[in-house]
Amino acid sequence: MTKKIIIFTGEHSGERLGSDLIQAVNKNDPAINFYAMGGDLLKSAGAKIILPNNGLDIIGIFEVIKHIPKLISLWKKIKKSILDIKPDLIILIDNPGLNLKIAKFAKAQNIKVLFYVSPQIWAWKAGRIKRIKRDIDHMALLFPFEKNIYEKAGVASTVVGHPMLNRFADVTSKQEARETLGLDQDQPILAILPGSRAGEINRLMPVILEAAALIHQADPTIKMIIAQANSIDALEIPAEQKNYLSTIQNQTDNIVAASNAVICTSGTATLEVALAQRPLVIIYKISEATYQIAKRVIKTPLIGLCNVVAQQQVAKELIQAEASAKNIACEAIKLLNDTEYRTQIEQKLSQIKANLGSEHQPEKLIKAIQQLIET
Repeated sequence: MTKKIIIFTGEHSGERLGSDLIQAVNKNDPAINFYAMGGDLLKSAGAKIILPNNGLDIIGIFEVIKHIPKLISLWKKIKKSILDIKPDLIILIDNPGLNLKIAKFAKAQNIKVLFYVSPQIWAWKAGRIKRIKRDIDHMALLFPFEKNIYEKAGVASTVVGHPMLNRFADVTSKQEARETLGLDQDQPILAILPGSRAGEINRLMPVILEAAALIHQADPTIKMIIAQANSIDALEIPAEQKNYLSTIQNQTDNIVAASNAVICTSGTATLEVALAQRPLVIIYKISEATYQIAKRVIKTPLIGLCNVVAQQQVAKELIQAEASAKNIACEAIKLLNDTEYRTQIEQKLSQIKANLGSEHQPEKLIKAIQQLIET
């Protein structure tokens, strides 16, 4: 009998995980029908898109309040989709703000739930573990250090490893990446990863453009490239900056590989850059009101994922007011030009892969899915 699975994702990184998951499951059991809230990646993997996930890039308490009517409408559509499809399993990928709510609704309908990518309960909102234990049947973990948390709470979980370990097992050489992108082999390249959410872009692009101008003034030989996510509309670059600052879409891996250093928005991308062994500076901004609340509840002194995994500050974090154009420019130039400083960071970066444990093991994820469907 054909089984039905709905996947709910909130952003590009989740879509990528979902796409890989669908392809891995279909190799093992092509009889499963996948439905998804997502976009083109999930559609191309074979899922029927029931709802788009664009517009879910809302970060912060006060930002959410402004979008309440939109979120209420989305929630009604989500519930209707679940009731209409009657899935055998719901797979929730990251995005805990919405997905934990979906888990509660699914539990009330006696639908099995697998959560893929643990909420960062080790950093903040530790109380979510109670909701997870109540509403989620199985947690698929990316990081080995998370396993102990779930064992103590009595939540069934499996460490499946991080897919990035497979993705960056053989990092494209700097020379090959530059050939692919048509870049000078000897010019210093600074990659800029401004994020995949519209909110992030709106807050960070003005300061990024200002920092780029300062970097160019300090060293006109530096070429800067913005890696633009598919989820973002074309970025506007001022005419006076186009001779040293450009954007390239859908080439993030090659841009990072081609670079000497990276300016990176906090998030999954910091781990991608770290695994590619490129020195980086982490930047981030949210609304001031949200920041004042967040800094009182976040338990970890580090927010960059690569730093959290390394359990030390590998990359400097410039958050909120510290993410000024001057500070960003100074750190980027130091990463590019201070050889001793670069070497120290590169040595720390080499340890991150070891902290992630074994490579991604999709067979463990498939086994957990099969057990949930069959029971």
